[in-house]
Amino acid sequence: MGHYANKNGEFRKPPRNQPFRQGQPFCLGQWRVNCPARELTNGRETRRLSPRAMSVLMVLVGADGAVVSRTHLLDAVWTEVCVGDESLTQAVAELRRALSQERDAAPFVVTVPKSGYRLAIPATEDGPRASAPTKTKAKTKGNVEQTMQAHLVVANARQLRWLHGYTVIEEVKELMDEAVARAPQSADVQAEYAMLVGCTILHCGDREDRIVSAHESAQRAVALRPDLAKSHCAAGFASANLGRLDDCTRSFERAFALDPNNAEIHSFAAQAFFGLGALDTALILAERATTLDSEDIMPPYVAARAARALGYTKRGRLAARVCLLRADTRLKVMPDSIRASSVRATALAMLGHSDKAHSETRCGREEPNFRDMVALGEIHSVEAAVDHLEALVDCGWRAAGWLARDPILSELSHNRRFGQLEKYFLAS
Repeated sequence: MGHYANKNGEFRKPPRNQPFRQGQPFCLGQWRVNCPARELTNGRETRRLSPRAMSVLMVLVGADGAVVSRTHLLDAVWTEVCVGDESLTQAVAELRRALSQERDAAPFVVTVPKSGYRLAIPATEDGPRASAPTKTKAKTKGNVEQTMQAHLVVANARQLRWLHGYTVIEEVKELMDEAVARAPQSADVQAEYAMLVGCTILHCGDREDRIVSAHESAQRAVALRPDLAKSHCAAGFASANLGRLDDCTRSFERAFALDPNNAEIHSFAAQAFFGLGALDTALILAERATTLDSEDIMPPYVAARAARALGYTKRGRLAARVCLLRADTRLKVMPDSIRASSVRATALAMLGHSDKAHSETRCGREEPNFRDMVALGEIHSVEAAVDHLEALVDCGWRAAGWLARDPILSELSHNRRFGQLEKYFLAS
């Protein structure tokens, strides 16, 4: 077994014959790397690396995105001396400081627990090759076409999620995998991947892999476009899935600084902070998102649930009424929208319309739905709610992010069957 592994942990040899291996300059995100001079330049400033840090960078570049073990890095860089892990840790820290565009920016060098390190984005040649202008032009045209196609795929994934929510999480994941494969250097696509795939972590199977891949895509987006608010929104949402409140807060602060009136960023932030238990913050952000976007049904839904959890009855009922109005409007245009129907059921339940809410949960949905469980719990149909929970568990669902904070779970906690299912549904 070698010292290089891909993202799936499969070890392989690094690629050969990369043009920058012979000391030629190359690009890493916004940085131009001059190997002999050990300098990084981004057009505004120049930073200089120590010999060891530059050597570590070159080994990682040569691995072309594969994971490089700590042992191999130590052997390759410190060839004539025996040093401990601390020397490598310091060299990697120096690399991260040098490559960062701003304080606390997502690192270019990613730590892979119990394995080693890898570069988050690939190195590219420094400008076109003079000997093949036609080929370079064709390649550039192809890249543009691929990026356009990737954005169309993203739009399709967004539409699916907008209409049907959690019932199409597998389809959304597949579409976003395709989008990233088509345009890996697009910060916008990487950010979309982080946000949309970050919303598909409800199944236990590969949930941890999805959390990690979403976080890595967010890091790439920030590295590629630190000036893009969506990049920092993606980083904030990914940090929330990892349970990192401080990182989440910093990322969303940057996103709001760049685009203070973006409704979608407020909506994602509301979900993120709800999942982290910062319910007052989540409520404020969700209410703001509701004001900024007059059609989206998710911000008022999150606001309603946050207010319910905090005991703010009037604010909860107001948000529920907005939910109901928007769900009805969407269903008139798109009667097959599962998301609108399930949100409508919860809104009806919160407003005291028990019979209508109960009927809405029986509208013929083929798969169990989390919000149906919430609606049934709200109208005190506990056994039916637990039936839904059992069906969710059987389908592999695990409460993740803000779903685990929904106040209905504490309402069901006195039920004996819920106690038996809780250890599965709320498994970390």
